[in-house]
Amino acid sequence: DLGNIIRKEGFTVRNLGFSGYSVGHYRDAYKKFIVDRKISHKLVIINLCLCNDISESRSHFMHFNRGLNWKEYLGQAPRIKGVDILKFSWALTAAINGAYEIRERYLSSSRGKNNFITLSLAKGEIIVPYPRKNYTISINSPAWEIMEKYLKDISKYAGKEGAKVILAAYPSLMGIYAPWFSDNNRQTEIHNQNIKKITDISKRLGFIFVDYSPLFQKAVFSKNIFNRHDDYHPNDEGVQVMWKTLNPIVQKLTAWLRAR
Repeated sequence: DLGNIIRKEGFTVRNLGFSGYSVGHYRDAYKKFIVDRKISHKLVIINLCLCNDISESRSHFMHFNRGLNWKEYLGQAPRIKGVDILKFSWALTAAINGAYEIRERYLSSSRGKNNFITLSLAKGEIIVPYPRKNYTISINSPAWEIMEKYLKDISKYAGKEGAKVILAAYPSLMGIYAPWFSDNNRQTEIHNQNIKKITDISKRLGFIFVDYSPLFQKAVFSKNIFNRHDDYHPNDEGVQVMWKTLNPIVQKLTAWLRAR
């Protein structure tokens, strides 16, 4: 829990890190649980996952634009024409995630050449999904514009509170393992294009930009920092790498934070 690590630095932290799967959900959770409740705060850290959160922002926009909604975000199932699909959302979540997990286990066991690739690292050989299945979203996708709109809303809310915003880019598997792919130049180019796009957005919105990629690439070579090699979710070691990236920024802001 990144929040717990920052709490040990003497700060009060409210972790909304699992309030949704898109930047639209980031904004909605921030507004509902912090802004609308008038909770005073000085710093907002946005962990933007390049794996799917940008594309999901477009899905979020289309979902709301059609008059649909999420009740308490992940608290209940989606509603269609005012009727809950399931009374308890976790049944739906388990059904969907269960099917996905079975599929992933099957693919992992088959390890077909079209699905996976073997990489040789200091910690040994690992098998990860083939890079073409892990490209981040197209640089020309309209999802970028939608995402920036949501980030702009967050900027507006934070600005009214006088809070600073850190936008931290969490890389996809392609971005993490790019240096070891056979076509690493192409993989790195795609990753860098996305990082530049996010950097430019951060500058326009006055955010402090942080890129987790360099330390992730360094750590993954010799350490197990994810729950699985074919998955990008960090374990405790991975969260420590995130903090190692964020810590210098937070330390620079410490005097300002404590003075307010």
